[in-house]
Amino acid sequence: MVMDMLGPNLEDLFNIANRKFSLKTVCMIGIQILHRIELLHSKHFIHRDIKPLNFCIGLGPKKETIYMIDLGFAKKYITKEGKHIPFSSEKGFTGTIRFASVNSHKL
Repeated sequence: MVMDMLGPNLEDLFNIANRKFSLKTVCMIGIQILHRIELLHSKHFIHRDIKPLNFCIGLGPKKETIYMIDLGFAKKYITKEGKHIPFSSEKGFTGTIRFASVNSHKL
């Protein structure tokens, strides 16, 4: 339902722009994405599936605002006691391999 209230995702916009964004556009997008991620982290959650498809622009007067979507893989990373959850290498890969770090591929 919310998806109908948002415009295209960043992957679609990139394709519409013939796969070229100006430096100014990249900087403006990057700043907004970092703000969205910082807000999510301030609530003690990590997204775990950051990719262009999971960021959409608004419509109408909000057409210059970027929204983070698809929190299906999001996970709380701070315990109730305020401690960071311990690292576990026994779990499988989570997210989209295409956008994973090199270190994630080595596990």
